[in-house]
Amino acid sequence: MISDSEQQKDTYLLTRFIRKNFKSLALFAIIGAAIGLTTALFIPKEYKSTAIVFPPSAPSVESSIDNPNFGYDVEADRLIQILHSNEVRDSVVKLFDLYSYYELDHQKNENKDELIKKYRSDIRFERTPSMSIVLSAQTRSAELSADILNYIIAVTDKVREKIYKQNLITSFQNAQQEYNEQKIKMDSMQFVLTKKLKDNNLNSLIILASNAQISIDMDKLSTSRGDASGLSIGSDIISFKNVTERLKESEGKLLRLKKILNTPVPKLFVIDHAEPRFKKAFPSYLIFTLAGAVFSVAVLLIILTIKRGSATSD
Repeated sequence: MISDSEQQKDTYLLTRFIRKNFKSLALFAIIGAAIGLTTALFIPKEYKSTAIVFPPSAPSVESSIDNPNFGYDVEADRLIQILHSNEVRDSVVKLFDLYSYYELDHQKNENKDELIKKYRSDIRFERTPSMSIVLSAQTRSAELSADILNYIIAVTDKVREKIYKQNLITSFQNAQQEYNEQKIKMDSMQFVLTKKLKDNNLNSLIILASNAQISIDMDKLSTSRGDASGLSIGSDIISFKNVTERLKESEGKLLRLKKILNTPVPKLFVIDHAEPRFKKAFPSYLIFTLAGAVFSVAVLLIILTIKRGSATSD
């Protein structure tokens, strides 16, 4: 532990050092501040825009209307992943020609990594404690920063809808195929059954058969015919009705899936759209001026320390 006398001695030495080199320290500080300010003046100005959104609590419009809650961490995490997806990024890069903005040759494969690095540096997404998502963009144009964010919000809604409906589209296609197979089977059986009804002079049942409304007593049918043809027709009728019922079930399933497929996925809840902000976010003249002064003083201190050490050794 340093004693009081030692502390007083160190303070005295430091004070004497500052007094002795005050003019040099002040001069270097002024020069460094001037260099820092000049540097800041020549650096291109950048402007920052922000937007705030909440993800819907459920992927259906009805649920979002009935229970429009905000702040689900799972949905917020999913939204962050979508915002960081290649599909969203590539769409932004293409629309706003960011290769040209960053002065990169898009034909060189190695430039893609550099583009991604700059993109992630300038365009960021952050989850807040309230589970909202803050989108920010910082570019050399206030309008460009705002336009990029508003476009990201719009394209993210489309990507979300496509992701949520991927499995649904597969289910719909399978239901469509099942319905078509049942329809072909029913049409074939209906053709055979209609022919049999005509051959057996049961024309009165043809209209009912076309609507699958036949309700027939097998015993009465076989007795009235007096041979096995009645039993055969009755069996065909039962098979036809079973296929028709399965077709109705397939059609109902297909219609339900089609309705869900045509129902839009709820859009993001936009709290604040991005607006152009013409107050520059970078560079800060004050920070560059202070940084230049501090750096110059630090360099001078190192030089004086080395000089003093050399003098002492001599």
